[in-house]
Amino acid sequence: MSLDIQIYNIKMTDSSTMDEMVTLPVLTTAPPDNDDDRYYKIAEDLFIAVSPIILIVGLVGNILTLVVMNRPSHRSSSVSIYLSTLAISDSLVLILDFINNWFKMNLDIKLLEMDETFCKFHRCFFDAVFTTSSWLILAVSIERFIAVWFPLKAKRLCTIKTARITCCVLPLLALACYAHRVPGWHLDKTGRCNTHPKHRNFQEIYVPWLSAVLYSYGPIVMLIVFNGLIVFRLKKMASKRDAMTSNDKSSSQERRITITIVVICVAFILLTLPLALFYIFQFAMGEFFDQRPTTALAETIVLILGLSNHAVNFFLYVMSSAGFRAEVRRVVCFCRTPTRNQTSNVNSTDKSFSTERISVENISAKVS
Repeated sequence: MSLDIQIYNIKMTDSSTMDEMVTLPVLTTAPPDNDDDRYYKIAEDLFIAVSPIILIVGLVGNILTLVVMNRPSHRSSSVSIYLSTLAISDSLVLILDFINNWFKMNLDIKLLEMDETFCKFHRCFFDAVFTTSSWLILAVSIERFIAVWFPLKAKRLCTIKTARITCCVLPLLALACYAHRVPGWHLDKTGRCNTHPKHRNFQEIYVPWLSAVLYSYGPIVMLIVFNGLIVFRLKKMASKRDAMTSNDKSSSQERRITITIVVICVAFILLTLPLALFYIFQFAMGEFFDQRPTTALAETIVLILGLSNHAVNFFLYVMSSAGFRAEVRRVVCFCRTPTRNQTSNVNSTDKSFSTERISVENISAKVS
């Protein structure tokens, strides 16, 4: 399952695309006003307008996440390793999708058709990257499950070393799963990045199901199970915590981290499930290439939802974690120029320190 939009290979006035499996009629009379053309136009305009916003917002949020997660207060946590890697993976997804779909639609720059190596690289690496993002969310969810249900074992299993190893192994596994993309795609006689004739049946019939399982179906099922157990355990622990008179700061912090991870998992399910269901429906109905206008518009909408999943995590952290919000404020204030009040406070502090030092010197002189 790839996030490449099929309808954007359609150009009504480009004679080089007459061999496309989907073609729109070339109208020689009045401007197009039928429903088919209108749906295609809405889909194209919607993606051109929304995609840059998702890219900019997502990159800024992911960069801030990397900065916050590498500050001293978060650096010692294994969760920060997962979320930092997730921010990098999400940023790559946004960038690779943007330079393919948006460049092709708005600037008529088809990067995948310029070089066969890039065609193979994009088809393999892009799928591996966005699959890695879902596996990272699953990995951190499993860690929270262990921390909540088996706190004694968590000290041995949920370590920074384990997180680093996991974050290195997951991308390699994803690349191995999508290695078949390299021989499966090439530049055909018309110069399009297309499936290789020898591998066409496998790439167009079985690969979409494989990608859907790896990217969405498999992680979603496991996320529902693990997070359901986490929520059940948190509710059970909440009743016991209310009965306790002492305030355990460490357990409270672990609970806040767990809640944040649960929120991320719920957002992932809500934003990616429509995309996976849509592509499976397309292949089951035989409409992946021969799309109806309404199907093309629906594809754009679910694609925007899927891309949003890689841009909203920063805001989920801000919404669900007071500690993360505090760190963001510190980062923003550190980059901001001191105000007049802050400068006056610093000057007054320096003056008081100087006065105190002079007084100490005078006392010492009198004693001597």
